[in-house]
Amino acid sequence: MTMKTHNLRRKNSLVIGCLLLVLHTVIPSARAQGTEVAFEIPEPDLVPEGIAFDLRSERFFVSSTFKRKIVQVNKEGRSTDFIKSGQHGLLGVVGMRVDEERRILWALSGNAGPGMPMINPIPNGEGVSRVHKFNLDTRELLGMYELSNQEERNFLNDLAVAKNGDVYITDTRTKRIYKIDQATDELNLFVQLEKSMSPNGIDFSSDQQFLFIAVYGGKNVVRLNLGDKSLKTIELPEGERISADGLCFFNNTLLAIQPWNKERIITQYKLDPSLQKIGQFRVLDSDNANFSQPTTGVIVGDYLYCIANSQLQLFKKIYTDGMNKKELLNNPVVLRIQLERGAW
Repeated sequence: MTMKTHNLRRKNSLVIGCLLLVLHTVIPSARAQGTEVAFEIPEPDLVPEGIAFDLRSERFFVSSTFKRKIVQVNKEGRSTDFIKSGQHGLLGVVGMRVDEERRILWALSGNAGPGMPMINPIPNGEGVSRVHKFNLDTRELLGMYELSNQEERNFLNDLAVAKNGDVYITDTRTKRIYKIDQATDELNLFVQLEKSMSPNGIDFSSDQQFLFIAVYGGKNVVRLNLGDKSLKTIELPEGERISADGLCFFNNTLLAIQPWNKERIITQYKLDPSLQKIGQFRVLDSDNANFSQPTTGVIVGDYLYCIANSQLQLFKKIYTDGMNKKELLNNPVVLRIQLERGAW
């Protein structure tokens, strides 16, 4: 095995016409018909963040921020460690994606400081962030790409993998999009976003011409043109806001997992044909008893699988305040939500 470590320093480099009489349309929640528990992981202090799926082996992968590891869950619902705690330089593990064709699991890990506790943190390591490239079948580490904290603190948060193998990654702290080029196998800056934009969830349009990126700071969701690197803010119905952690593109809609939106936790937003405006949206799940800061999801067929209870804020209180009340934590739950392809 040849492992490449790249230390990267900073580089210079809706209201739709036919709905004029209605400002927006909200479709009632489908939770009663379409949501169920897919599986649980019997580790209350796992503090999961990212989820990915491999169709060939029918395995889910769930990341742990606190335990610095990656868990795999087979089709029977049995969970085992895929990468053990701290192995291969794992820090707190967040976003993950599977490249099925190339048999790769991409995983991001980092040290976010007190905001994301983890066991055995590296000394003076806050702001270090890494990309890990694992063989799905052998668990071999194929490569690691690192952003140090020498010039600034980084936090690689989520990623999307293109059909050609290129990887696009959000850095929430530095407001950047990075790219690992399949041809060069290097991590480089792709786009510097505005100072007001803190990117998180990210996914491709069906034709792979655009990336949709959830951003904090009032912009909600932006569309990045991969050809000319231009940005377009997605127009929302009047009064609507999107505060997404996880973001998935499905059948010309955006699925937003919104841990800070108490009324609309998981919402589906319908894009117009130009992929620039949202005119309708529907709540897929809210007030679910399993919700405790839901994070990210992955689409498998016509279902969205999402982490319902990362419990990060509760865990931080237990961990940092010395509450010693770990019995307050529950097993991590992954929900399965049925999606509809038909017209609204």
